[in-house]
Amino acid sequence: MVKLDCARALWRLLKGVFQFLRVDRPAPAFARRQRERGQTLLEFALIVPIMLLILLMIVDFGLAMDRRVLLQHAVREGARLGATGANAMEITEVTADQAGMDPGAIIVTVCYLDMDLDGDAGELGESVRVGAIVTHRFTTGGNEILSAFGVPAIEIEMTPVADMRLEQRVTGGTAC
Repeated sequence: MVKLDCARALWRLLKGVFQFLRVDRPAPAFARRQRERGQTLLEFALIVPIMLLILLMIVDFGLAMDRRVLLQHAVREGARLGATGANAMEITEVTADQAGMDPGAIIVTVCYLDMDLDGDAGELGESVRVGAIVTHRFTTGGNEILSAFGVPAIEIEMTPVADMRLEQRVTGGTAC
């Protein structure tokens, strides 16, 4: 009889443990809230860096587009100056100044189109072409985060060009 009582007691104990561990048993509201709070915090911690990277890349791309518009304006101003008879050095200085850049960070090209193909570029009625080459490197956080994962720095080469009809004859200009 003692063996039977021990077996029944063991059976009741195991039955109680299995009932406690059942999956379909609802958890107390407090414990469920604690787990959900931890899950929310973990999801937030996983998503925030990705969202921050995307936001920084959008800001960086906006800065690059702003720089491109500024360069296009500077090149157009340089071409306008060239159309009125300025020499290549003046055009280069004005273009770099209008772009708001260090002259070493921008490469300005000035040449004259020989429209009538007579071999004499820079005649009245022909065109001056001013171009710029600038390399924009993304910097607002996106590259720093990506470089931590071994991704090389992202750079864009911007090459705006503007042509204008010459209003005065230019001598000694480089033909395109």
